Amino acid sequence: MQQKLTKRRLGFWVGFFLLIPLIIFSEVFAEMDGQDRLSHLSEKYPETPELAPMPTLKIRGFGDLSFFASKQDHEYESAFNLGNINLLITSKINEKLSFLSELAPYRDVYFLENTNPGFGNSSYFEFQRFALKYTISDALNIRVGRYHTALGYWNHTYHHGTWLQPSILRPEIYRFEFQGGILPEHSVGLEIFGFKEVRFFDLRYHIGISNGRGEKLWVVQNFNDENRSKALTLFWSAEPHFIEGLRFGTTFYMDTVPEDKNDPSQANATDEKIFGSHLIYIGERIEFLSEFFKIYHAETNTGQDYVTEGGYVHANMKMKTIIAYYRYDFIDFAENNPVFWGFQRDVKKHTVGVRWDIFPWNALKFEIGRVSKKDRAPEHVFGVNTSFTF
Repeated sequence: MQQKLTKRRLGFWVGFFLLIPLIIFSEVFAEMDGQDRLSHLSEKYPETPELAPMPTLKIRGFGDLSFFASKQDHEYESAFNLGNINLLITSKINEKLSFLSELAPYRDVYFLENTNPGFGNSSYFEFQRFALKYTISDALNIRVGRYHTALGYWNHTYHHGTWLQPSILRPEIYRFEFQGGILPEHSVGLEIFGFKEVRFFDLRYHIGISNGRGEKLWVVQNFNDENRSKALTLFWSAEPHFIEGLRFGTTFYMDTVPEDKNDPSQANATDEKIFGSHLIYIGERIEFLSEFFKIYHAETNTGQDYVTEGGYVHANMKMKTIIAYYRYDFIDFAENNPVFWGFQRDVKKHTVGVRWDIFPWNALKFEIGRVSKKDRAPEHVFGVNTSFTF
């Protein structure tokens, strides 16, 4: 019996003294951060690559669903619409270097029947933004990759997440390339931008050099450039201190659109210049957004000129969790412009809507609109949308 007790005691003390170092080392490792652990690992295994300090990856998601019904010439159409499922991925690599990407779907195929576009029901995912940013100071930042072109206010404020913007749809002039848009919304290249407080104003600027447009307007040239011409973007805006919430500025974009070898109407390269201006007021209860663009095209061989104009005026009235809004859109296309498609017609659009933020992460939007296109009967549209972030 005494021998059994002695063995039990011996086993207890041996177990106790073995447990103490386990407890101590578990506490030590629990207090270590990622850098200490990696340094400890590299001391034991010198061939381990240097990974510290570890950057932190953050993911924010956006999504939306819509229902649209329309009436045109006594014909009715209605459909549910799967909107954007958008993942915004960011990482702060160190104090100066950061990464941002935006993964969102697009419709890749356009089926053109006479003058009406039809879209396939399949979506393809693409990195709509994919860029590294190096920050030297507030006044000097360098961005490399694919980014939203510095065209104006809407394109830099409301990206692919529908939850971010007050309305269901973007302005007509700001439709994305794969939606039949006429502006180069995305650029692949290098951009220098910054912010500087100068006496009575806060000034912002962007200078970009990029691949420019492809031979098809919906093609963003991610990997090559179909001609040697590079697109140039110049943008500035000012916010006066004496009127809080006011912002105004201009943009200039210059490129050469390559010829389309498969389209006889675009047999020549076309010089492109885009001039834009914006006037914005963001108040506590009232918001006013307005932007105007003039797009100049000139065929390099014939010298034939074409001028297209477009823009929008948008007003919001905010009441706690509800935003009531009105927007007027217009685009006047130049006749026989070889760069734009045949189905793109002059358009005037009135939209009245309400946004209700049911939860901090979910909004419900209702819209009614009237769309007038050249040589077409007016179309009346009703839309409901739920957009959310996760």
